Formats: sequence, structure tokens, C-alpha cells
Amino acid sequence: MLNRLKALVRGHGKSSPGAAADAVREAEAAFASGQHAAAEAALRRAIATASAPAERTRAERMLASILSARGDRRGAIEALRSALGNGHPDEEAWNELCFLLHQEGDAAGARDAATRGIAAFPSSAVLRTSLGNLHALGGDFVRAAAAYEEAVSLGPPSAELCYNLAIALGKLGRRADAIERYRQAIAIDPSHVAAYINLANALREDGRTGDACAHYERAANLAPDSVLAHLGAAGAYQASGDLDRALASARRAHALAPRDPRTPTVLGNVLLERGDTEAAIACYVEALECKPGDIDVLMRLGNAQFRRGDRDRAVERYREVLAIDPANPVGHLVDSLTGGATERAPDRYVSRLFDEYANHFDAHLVKELRYETPRLLAGMLAPHATASGSRWEALDLGCGTGLVGAAIEPFTRRIVGVDLSPAMISKARETGRYARLEAAELVAMMRGEPDASYDLVTAADVFVYVGRLDDAIAEIARLLRPGGIAAFSVESLDALPADVDASAHGRGYRLNRSGRYAHALAYLERLAREHGFAFAERHDVTLRLDHGEPVEGYVVLWRAAGAPNAPAAPSAETS
Repeated sequence: MLNRLKALVRGHGKSSPGAAADAVREAEAAFASGQHAAAEAALRRAIATASAPAERTRAERMLASILSARGDRRGAIEALRSALGNGHPDEEAWNELCFLLHQEGDAAGARDAATRGIAAFPSSAVLRTSLGNLHALGGDFVRAAAAYEEAVSLGPPSAELCYNLAIALGKLGRRADAIERYRQAIAIDPSHVAAYINLANALREDGRTGDACAHYERAANLAPDSVLAHLGAAGAYQASGDLDRALASARRAHALAPRDPRTPTVLGNVLLERGDTEAAIACYVEALECKPGDIDVLMRLGNAQFRRGDRDRAVERYREVLAIDPANPVGHLVDSLTGGATERAPDRYVSRLFDEYANHFDAHLVKELRYETPRLLAGMLAPHATASGSRWEALDLGCGTGLVGAAIEPFTRRIVGVDLSPAMISKARETGRYARLEAAELVAMMRGEPDASYDLVTAADVFVYVGRLDDAIAEIARLLRPGGIAAFSVESLDALPADVDASAHGRGYRLNRSGRYAHALAYLERLAREHGFAFAERHDVTLRLDHGEPVEGYVVLWRAAGAPNAPAAPSAETS
């Protein structure tokens, strides 16, 4: 502050030998000796006695600095506005005005000051950076990114500018660009710990878990006490399957910040995956002691208790969640565990489930759960595709990451996909197999499609989240061209013990404790008749494993009326 005043005094004295200049020098001396009130009084005299506009504006600029140092932000703002309004040529003054207005809570005024400053100093990277910061603080990341990018273009950027730009780009979903800017920030400042951590976060979101682990480790080496670095490393190592390193990182984070609810939560996640359910439960209980009522931790605790076989306590935890958030989709799990009869899983339940699942969906489903439904459906479709003599237009309901799209691609000329999970849609888009993808509820999406617009509609492992299928089947029938095919899978209600729920057979479906629905064969046959499907094929199969136990179900092929050259129907029960 004193150096700034000296610089202003030097500029003032060169052109002001009179009373105003004397008052300014008096102000400097008073400020240097800690007599701020005297310095203010001297500057006000200088303003009053200044004979030229330049003398007055310099004194006002100095007064603003002193008032700011004294904590009088409003007075400083008034002095700066007066100086700048009277033509004071000072880029730093505009930036200081932005900062003071922001501190006073005047976000619009701060943005206006930055914009006016840029108009006065078009080549100012500093003012554009400040404008970007203000937009980012207001949640407008489009304008923030634009301002930061302009600042970068004006000259060699700082590491912090590149870092802030990367954050804005990440908020806009421009992950590849964000990764590039984080790398640029690190190249400028190799000790920028936050850039390493955020780069690792972005890489992990991009599915590059190995690279993410390496950057979390670099951050941890630079800052051994960084809780965020160790937490990030724990999550990334867990995602990569390296549970030993995940455990070491989680324990380090917990040792650094035992009262931070995130650290026992992450430690519990790792322990649970390692099979130490009791220790995981203890960690989640500890996290709730740090942050009572945390919905995420209550959910994790309930899930762990359910895994231990304590259904009643799991339901208690889920009901605690509902008491806090009555619309929470965990209500679907409560229904499934307490014998509730619902028609479908809530959209939020399905979307959240698969958003969290997207990055490791394929590996987990295929390798661990032995999921083969796309292959089974493709095998059923092959002879029909050969007989048709032309490629099909297909609608893939619940397309997920695109496993069905890959299986049916040889039979199709165009595939449209729909899924409730935006994260799944993003993964499917990466395959390049789909002509169009929509993140939407499947019946709502189908209602927006024209009649007779598809030759094939698939739904693999989709109807397990829909109990009452009437609306979905009606829309599929409407969308299929004459002779078109519906191919789908369901879990079998008929394969469950006869005493599970007598009323379920009357409805045609049952909500299981897994949160998924099973359907009765008689219900499917009725739907086929009601909606004009003239040809049907069914295979009884094991769809997947659930906690190591086989889940029995059906893969089904129905053909709409008017099918030419349909292969002979197999027997009603094949395996």
C-alpha cells in the first residue's frame, strides 16, 4: 500500500508544485507513520484545493487506497468512481473497483466496472480475468470461459488463469479442452497441486483411471497433507481394481482429517469392496457422527447393512433418507424390500443408478455378472435378418453404453437409442453406432416417434425396471412396421418360488428385493395377443448373476402382423 502511494505521489508531484501537492506529500508521511485519519484528511484537502483535473483524480485514487486499507469499502468505491469518472487513466483502479464492489455484494456493479475497464484498456488481460472470475462466481460459465479465453489470447497466461479456464470448460462439459488447460497450467507451474487434482478428476471422468491415479499421486507427493489428493487417489485406485493402494490412500486421508465426513465414507467404500462389511459399516456410522443426516452416507450405510443380510436396519436407513427427502428414489428400494406393489421404478432411481454405473458398466456387467443378453438377442434375430433380405431401422430402448447396438449392428442400417441416464448416453455416443440418441423416459420418447417408423425395437435388461408393460408394448406395436420385430428380455416370475407373492401372478409382475421386476409368461402372452403380434419366440435363459446367484428369465422375440417369410416358430418352451 505504501509503495502504491509513493508511486501516486511521484506522479502527482511532477505536475503539482502547489498546495495540493503539499497535501499529498503530507498524506504519504502520515500514512507511513500509521496516522491513517490524518492521511485521509490531507488527501481531502488536496482534492478540495487541486487546480487541475489530473491533480484531483490522483488524489482521489490515493484516497480510495487509504479508505480501502481502513476497511471503508463504500468510501473507497465512491472515491474510485469519482477518479475514474473524471478520466483517471489507471487499469489497476478499474480492477480494484471490481474487487471492492464484489466484496460489497454488488455483483452486477462489479461486472459493469470490469466491462467499462476493458473498454478503456482493450488489451487488459487482468480485467478480462477479473470479469471471468465474476461470471464464474455467478455461475455463468459460458461468459466466464469466453472472458478467460480472451485473457489467454492477450499474452503469456499465468498458471492460475489456465486453471480457472479449465474449471469453466469442465463445467460446460468440454472435458477434453479442460484437460488441455489443466496440463497447460501444470506446464507453467509444475507445483500447482490443485491443477494436478482437478486434472486427475477430469481424467477419471473420461475413463482414464490409470492416468488419474498417476496425477493424484503427483499431487500427494507435492502436498503430502492434501486430503483431496489422497481421497482422489483412493477412489481412482478403487475404480481400477487396485484395492490395496486404494485402502492405503483412504487410510492416509482419514488420518489427516478424521472429522471430515468424506474420509470415513471413502474408507468405508474401499473396505466394503474388499469384503469387510463390518468395518465399512463402522466407517459410515463414523461419517454420520461427523455429518448427521447426510443422505449419501445413509444410503451407503443402508446398502452395507442390506449386504450383511440385515434387511430391517437397511430399511430403517432408507426411511431416514425419505424423512429428509420424501421424493428420493430410494422409496423404490423400500417398496422392494417391504413387499410394495408398484408399476415401475422411478425415473430418478434408474437415472441415478446408471449414471453412477456408466464408467465401469460394460466390464462389471459382462465379466462379473456374466451378462449375455445382447448376444442372445442377436442370435435370435440372425435368421430373421437373413430372411428379410434388407437391413433394418432399429430403436434400442434403454441402450445403455451400446452393448445391444454392437450386437445388432450387422442387421441394421440405422439405430436410434434412448436411455434415462445421460452418462450412459454419453458412452453410447462414443461408439459411433447410433444415428440419434436421446436421454429420456422410453415411453415418453416413443410417443414422440411417428407410426410404423422402425423394423426392430429392442429392450435388453430394460423391462426389469418396468413392472406394468402395457404402455410400453402398445407403443412398440405402434412404432413397428408390418412384419417388424420386438426383441427383449425380462426376469421370470414363474421361476420364483410359488409362495413369494400370490397376487403377483394376477398382476403379471412382481417387484423383487433387488429393486427389479420379474414378469409372468402368461402376462407376456396376453400382451402379445392384445397388441397384434402374430409370431412369438421365447428362450428360457440365465440372464445374469445377482450376488453370485443365477437370475432366470426369458429372451423374447415377437413379430408384428404381416410378416413375410417368417421362419418356422420353435416350440413354446426352448432353452
